[in-house]
Amino acid sequence: MLAMGIHTCLDLQAFSLQKLMECFGQFGQQLFHYCRGIDNRAVECHRERKSVSVEQTFPADLLSLTACIEQLPTLFNQLNQRLKPYNERIIKNQFIKIKFGDFT
Repeated sequence: MLAMGIHTCLDLQAFSLQKLMECFGQFGQQLFHYCRGIDNRAVECHRERKSVSVEQTFPADLLSLTACIEQLPTLFNQLNQRLKPYNERIIKNQFIKIKFGDFT
């Protein structure tokens, strides 16, 4: 693909179905559809959940640590709601992460 100048899905979209099938055979048809977001396979997930979290983006920046702390009860309640289906599992680590506008 790199030799054909294909680095992204957008690059792949520039090629016709016929051209992709000429270059990649039947897989070319899959590439044609996948790069356009078309995938009719059923989603299968058989993995055990390893984490449960909540996240909130506020409409306006919280400008102080106090303002952040004031939001903790709401976030904690949301997390507790999400944890209910997993009440038989032991959750070893629970924490709150605060990320600022500069991503620190």
